Amino acid sequence: MEMKTIKLWEKEEFTYPVVGEFVPTLTAYLHEDGGTRPGFVVVPGGGYRLVSPAEGEIVAKKFYEKGFQTFVLTYTTCMPGPQPLGFQPLRDLSKALVWIRKNEKELQVDGKNLTICGFSAGGHLCGSLAVHYA
Repeated sequence: MEMKTIKLWEKEEFTYPVVGEFVPTLTAYLHEDGGTRPGFVVVPGGGYRLVSPAEGEIVAKKFYEKGFQTFVLTYTTCMPGPQPLGFQPLRDLSKALVWIRKNEKELQVDGKNLTICGFSAGGHLCGSLAVHYA
């Protein structure tokens, strides 16, 4: 299994005010057998205040074992709550799916066969993408 983490935004592109060097990421768990596989994106919950570690990697690895190329999104949250998130988490998820489709050959993913799965706030984010896809 190859595991790699991709920054979704360059620091200058990511304009949401955060403390420190946070930039949303996508962690990939990839089969290296040369075959094209369906993709599965996990969007953990956390009440938009954090991204729960228990709802990411564990789920991704289970779907990896089932034959998927899997990904875990670490999206923008607001731990101290000083400013509303607005559409930033939705932009993060949208950017992740666009990035996967753009790099489908390198990732050995069928870009037309992507599933997104979210828990709690992550489920809300997935549902929001389905409703506000444009």
